[in-house]
Amino acid sequence: EVIAWTNITVNYYNDIIRKRLFKTDNLNKVMKGEQMIADKPIFNDKGEIIFTTSDEFEIVDFWMNKHRGIMRT
Repeated sequence: EVIAWTNITVNYYNDIIRKRLFKTDNLNKVMKGEQMIADKPIFNDKGEIIFTTSDEFEIVDFWMNKHRGIMRT
């Protein structure tokens, strides 16, 4: 467990923890199997809410494009 005060410190420890969890130094912004918490509602292509704020979910697959990251859970 880590308690931090600033975003810089939080990001520093998140990076260390994620590298250990995924056993790689080459991390994507998101990784398969990563646990996430929505910080705002997430919508599907039809405009329906699939996750509300604070919902927890796991990344089961994702792909990246030039313009933005797209996640499928």
